[in-house]
Amino acid sequence: MTIEKYYLSQREAFLSQAREAQDDRALLAGYKGLMEQMKSCAMSQHPHEDVLRQVIALLFYAAMQGAEMTLVRDLPTVVYRQREDGAPKARRLPSVLLHPYVRCAVLALGVAISLLGGLGAWKYAAVFALAAGLEALCLRPAGKGGPEPIAASALRIDYLDSFIIKQAKRMDQQIEDVKNLLADQEASCAGNLEAPGLALCQSVWAAANANYPVDMAMDAVEKLLRQNGAALVEYAPDVRNWFEVMPTRQASHTVYPAIKRTGDGSLLCRGQYVENKG
Repeated sequence: MTIEKYYLSQREAFLSQAREAQDDRALLAGYKGLMEQMKSCAMSQHPHEDVLRQVIALLFYAAMQGAEMTLVRDLPTVVYRQREDGAPKARRLPSVLLHPYVRCAVLALGVAISLLGGLGAWKYAAVFALAAGLEALCLRPAGKGGPEPIAASALRIDYLDSFIIKQAKRMDQQIEDVKNLLADQEASCAGNLEAPGLALCQSVWAAANANYPVDMAMDAVEKLLRQNGAALVEYAPDVRNWFEVMPTRQASHTVYPAIKRTGDGSLLCRGQYVENKG
């Protein structure tokens, strides 16, 4: 069973639980619990393939690390909706009366009556008050309840659903890429390593460099690259143009290594380096 199919089998139960979440923290906890179940399902498909299991664990770890930022990005803290518990609804005027030109016309009518009709200033004030009343009536909900503030987590459920489906599809593809790489370890040239495989090699190195337990996967990556006439390259000043260099306030370090062809020493895949210029 693919990760996507597993999620779809659990989708209704998860969304029902998500709708009962009291806040974003509970929503994220439910999401991470679901991801652990999905990871167990994916790993159970490969009980004797230790390298692939390590990579699967790494993929889920990376996916969950950025979940909190992704789920709250570009979404409001509070949204409003009309109460559905029988509270009085807002009074509605015909749409024509809501138009700003109509409001201006009412004010203009008051001015015309006052200046042309010779009526007293109190008449103008009365019409002006009428216009102000219309304005207030259009904007102010009636009844004791009015619009009900709700947590944005209620708004995020649909977004979260589509987000998980996209994640599942991406990880299914990444797992297939790893399986293909492991199956092609006997390949004889670096040209057989395409962009998705190179990116996975870089990600495994980054995880190992951060002390994530991917020792078997790292051994497999080094063997795969060696058999394909390629090698990982950490940042050095003489190969600076092989790296995307970005600023940081932390210590300078290689985020992802570059990958070179060992035959002619040419660049096969760019790396990433963060630099603290002090």
